[in-house]
Amino acid sequence: MTFAQKLRASLSEDSARPLTVAFLGDSVTAGCFGYSLKDEAHTKGWPNPDASYPEIFVNLAQHMFAPLKLWPVYAGVGGDNAQAALLRVERDVLSHTPDLTVVCLGLNNAGAGEEGLLPFLGSMREIFTRLRETGSEVWYMSPNSFNTSLDLPNTAPEHHEVARHTERCQNDGSFDMYVAAIRGLCSQLGVTYCPCYEKWKAITAGGGDVTMLLDNRINHPDKTMHALFAWSLIDTLLGTIRDVG
Repeated sequence: MTFAQKLRASLSEDSARPLTVAFLGDSVTAGCFGYSLKDEAHTKGWPNPDASYPEIFVNLAQHMFAPLKLWPVYAGVGGDNAQAALLRVERDVLSHTPDLTVVCLGLNNAGAGEEGLLPFLGSMREIFTRLRETGSEVWYMSPNSFNTSLDLPNTAPEHHEVARHTERCQNDGSFDMYVAAIRGLCSQLGVTYCPCYEKWKAITAGGGDVTMLLDNRINHPDKTMHALFAWSLIDTLLGTIRDVG
């Protein structure tokens, strides 16, 4: 049974079972914001899971499909790449028997360049396979963009080297390569793909400065852009419901 079908069943008179939605990812999924800004208020505000896209998505879905009840499983860990997430997927996700798992990984893999691509894809394939074997529907949400420039006035000096590295990764096409590869893997495995990275790229193509949409000017979207993630997931949910007919 698909997640959309389970959602309908949960709203029927004879079934009121809450649905479990897991969110497997890195610091963005964990709700980490501006830890590397000089602004002390931003530093104190890290992390803030209540403002993160998983929380926004759960609240939106429950509002739209009341009296639907979703039990969220927050499995975002700062600094995690796909390989690290694979090592903890049993403990942090599978043990909760989710009906749906949203996976958002790749930010901490893309910096490894071309030589890191195959290990990334291998770990993602294993994550997708293990989740589906336990009955969870799987959606992959492509990540946000890295910074495209170095915002010297607002980036702490100790993070300049990291910011320059992520800037190169974004502008030389390395991150594009990772997203294209994982999109292909999703197509191959039949995993639902939620295109968020593509929206960030469209902002850049339209003349917007994505660096200023990152709370730490490196890799953490601000609160407004977390809403973009959440609404993208809502669009994906509505699309799967339409597909059920």
